Amino acid sequence: MKRNHKSLTAFLLLISFLANGQTGAYRYQRALSEPSGQWHQVALPDDIFQKTREDLADIRILGITAKGDTVEAPYLLRTTVQKTTDREVSFTVLNATKGAGGYYFTFEAPTRSTINQIDLKFRQNNFDWTVKLEGSQDQHEWFTLAEHYPVMAIKNNQTDFKFSSLHFPAASFRYFRVFIDSSEKPELESAHLSQRLKSAATYKTYITGAPTIKEDRQRNETVIDIDLKTTVPVSMIRINAADQFDYHRPVTIQTVTDSMQTGSGWRRRYATIAAGIISSADSNAINFNSTLSGKLRVLVHNQNNPPLNIRTVEVKGYVYNLVARFTEKASYYLVYGNKDAPAPEYDLRYFSNNIPVEPSLLTAGEEKETGAAPGSPAPLFENKTWLWSIMAIIILALGWFSLKMIQKR
Repeated sequence: MKRNHKSLTAFLLLISFLANGQTGAYRYQRALSEPSGQWHQVALPDDIFQKTREDLADIRILGITAKGDTVEAPYLLRTTVQKTTDREVSFTVLNATKGAGGYYFTFEAPTRSTINQIDLKFRQNNFDWTVKLEGSQDQHEWFTLAEHYPVMAIKNNQTDFKFSSLHFPAASFRYFRVFIDSSEKPELESAHLSQRLKSAATYKTYITGAPTIKEDRQRNETVIDIDLKTTVPVSMIRINAADQFDYHRPVTIQTVTDSMQTGSGWRRRYATIAAGIISSADSNAINFNSTLSGKLRVLVHNQNNPPLNIRTVEVKGYVYNLVARFTEKASYYLVYGNKDAPAPEYDLRYFSNNIPVEPSLLTAGEEKETGAAPGSPAPLFENKTWLWSIMAIIILALGWFSLKMIQKR
């Protein structure tokens, strides 16, 4: 009887192994066009991002040789990200004084310095002030760099927003003076003077058009909801208004973190991913760190002003490419969809300078959800004939073992 039990256990384990052996590690695959050289790049399709890990570490390029061997093509992930470098300028606070109509803060750099950004941090959680920024070489003659520049903070049960960074054309002075038009004394915690240098970036446009817009009269906010249809990496939003008058409005950009369907409709939770300013004197493009999102919400804080006539909204993101090296002849596939896959470790990252800047492009075919190894037929258990055959074998085997056990007794 013990021998029969062991035989039955071994048989069931064999069946389980056969079943699990048909399921590959990667859930999705796309056939790649045939490589014509050693180096190629693969542009990642838009709908791949919602099916991979957030860090894209489960993406592989696998190939099947004529002998049936599996090979892996190493790659580097390249993005057309805008590179920003902040060169901080050391300074000392000379004085903080009260003047007619407001407060002055004067900063001195040890040498004549070029800056285009000042980040101010205040202890207050709620304020709405305007700032005038000036520069001087000798503290006698002052030149205006920015005027009527709004800084504000709102913190309550619904909103936590703060914008107190000054951005202006690069200027080179020994002294910088900030005047804050306020009857309340600003409690300045810290200030950072820097020169922000930006490199050019290439963007992919995900949507350009008229989004869903509604006005929140109670909070005096314009609420712009954007449905991207699929999860993609977004890093820039441009808001185009049709109004001809001058305006300067703070905005908050949020992404949906989760959704719940209720009797009254969908209830969504949001997380803030960026904040900025839209202005009639600017391009109204707000850049931020690349974020995976399928639904966005933009809040335009109108304060005491009438709502803007939003004409169109553009949502863009950096382009993601895989630059891969192909050394063996095979049929190659882009595979992904394995949440447990570790990040790949390729030698290429130590020799990135040796990789061509613009290798030729390989195209990725239609997505297949096979759950099998690249290039293999559909899983065994998607075939009903095989499924019923195996079930019949299991039933017959169980009956045979049961009959033997009865005969032993």
